[in-house]
Amino acid sequence: MMIQLLLSSIMSCTLATAEYPSDYTNYINCKTVERQIIFVEHWRPLIETYFEEEDVNKALRIIYCESRGKETAVGINKDGTKDVGLWQFNDNTWDWLTPK
Repeated sequence: MMIQLLLSSIMSCTLATAEYPSDYTNYINCKTVERQIIFVEHWRPLIETYFEEEDVNKALRIIYCESRGKETAVGINKDGTKDVGLWQFNDNTWDWLTPK
């Protein structure tokens, strides 16, 4: 259940901030490319610890699409919020998740 909440949070935050319809398409297409996992393979042991086996590759693809596997990645949004880390969690996402 926690994994589903995490994945849906990531998707809703990412898709909610896309500015153009092509952004949605690019993000969806990015997540479906299996070969991108090789760029973030070093995160597999961590992901396997917290995700169900059937969700590991999907989680790795999301990490690739969000941050290219760079844990220090930071994106600044037009509204002044930041997207931070592997999953590019937005400031607002942390505010929403913290009490849960």
